[in-house]
Amino acid sequence: MIHWIVLVSLCVSAVCSGQIPYLNTSSERLNIEVVPVFVISEDTAFTVLSTGNLDELEALVENHWVPLFTQMFVATRNAMLTLGVGPHEYNLQLGDLMQFMVCTEANLGVGQQCVHQELGEITDLPNFAYNLYDGQNPPLGTVQLSIMLLEENIAWNGVLGLAWRWYQTETLGGHWTNTACRAWALYSVPVITHELGHCFGLVHNENDADIGLDLMATHYAHYEWVKDSNLELVREHFEYPIPAGALSYGDRPLEVELHF
Repeated sequence: MIHWIVLVSLCVSAVCSGQIPYLNTSSERLNIEVVPVFVISEDTAFTVLSTGNLDELEALVENHWVPLFTQMFVATRNAMLTLGVGPHEYNLQLGDLMQFMVCTEANLGVGQQCVHQELGEITDLPNFAYNLYDGQNPPLGTVQLSIMLLEENIAWNGVLGLAWRWYQTETLGGHWTNTACRAWALYSVPVITHELGHCFGLVHNENDADIGLDLMATHYAHYEWVKDSNLELVREHFEYPIPAGALSYGDRPLEVELHF
């Protein structure tokens, strides 16, 4: 009886009812939309897609693509944690469409050549995602992240990711409520982290005054950590409570930055 009395005296109504509210509500979080881009070989495209082989297609979906969906979300969560952002600080959702690209095998001397059903031959691979949406920015408060999911045994050579960041020039333009970002990244936690870092205002840091290097270096694939000075900049992007007036600049023109 004594233990029960102590429990009741310490009990908060939300906790006692089996509920604990988040610090911020769903509408007060950045939205991250993940778009899977399946990169398949010419042989697979012919065997599965062109011939309409439903058994082959079902096996490919069940054995390869479905597991990659899970890994894609896990990688994005891990990337956000690396940047110091907890899962309660943003909404993660699947985009409306799956994208497919048919690519040749790359080698040491030549990168892959890719074709997309809507865009045709991809002559400007780094700007693939930008061109796919005609250069239009996502809604403010949104990051649209396309993740390249390679078929097994496809070699990739060249650019690993790219980010476009739209922002407003007012004082509060760096907060997530006043920015939008579209990025693509090869399926890799360091690469995804690097591109998301650009979305949150981080730049390449070989020349930083504090000397320290992290995965925001130009050759980011060699690093797996984010230094304290960059973590602080990300925290400014996710400042909470949301600064007064942060949502009041919707009619102002946006500027755009391009980051590899």
